[in-house]
Amino acid sequence: MAVAEIFGRFTIGWVLTRQTFRKKKLLVLLACVIIMTADLVGFTLVTEFYGLAVCCALYGFFMGTLACTHIPMLAEDDVVGIERMSSAAGVYVFIHSFAGLAGPPLGGVLVDVTQNYGSAFYSCAVGMALSALFLGLVKPAKRGLLCKKGTSKYAEDINERTGVSEDQSAAHKLDGKTDNPKDGAKGDDNLVQDQAGATRDVQATTEPQSG
Repeated sequence: MAVAEIFGRFTIGWVLTRQTFRKKKLLVLLACVIIMTADLVGFTLVTEFYGLAVCCALYGFFMGTLACTHIPMLAEDDVVGIERMSSAAGVYVFIHSFAGLAGPPLGGVLVDVTQNYGSAFYSCAVGMALSALFLGLVKPAKRGLLCKKGTSKYAEDINERTGVSEDQSAAHKLDGKTDNPKDGAKGDDNLVQDQAGATRDVQATTEPQSG
């Protein structure tokens, strides 16, 4: 499992840097979680060593794909963004730690009650399925599709970008008016008229003195 996990880390790093998958990172991780869910169910179905080895290798591989991407993925704009990453990471690690603390005792209780080790794997599969469900709801929640009032951060970002674009267009219009040659010519004419008026005023004040 450890060797497979190393290959999983390298593989997911290569896949997510491809141009095709850069905007589909959540879908890639969702596929990995779904495959892990199926693999956990597969542990209960195998009856020989080689089948168990294949399940362990698959689990280690896809565990590697998730272990190195779940925290950096929070910084993606499709999730919470870099501005809210610190708060989101705290909540995420808390839930992750709570699940890690409660998982082994829960699995042990299920095995003691059912006298079947498969029940522990089924409980893990249920947890992974819930993870896949919530992961699939990230984008709809980000876009405000799950909110009645549509007050999601995605809508706020759109409004902010729209306001910025309107301000920029107004600034361009103002610059266009300032750069207009006709306006510049009018300004020069007014300056000439002002200078001529000042000259006349000076001549009018000096003529009585000279007389």
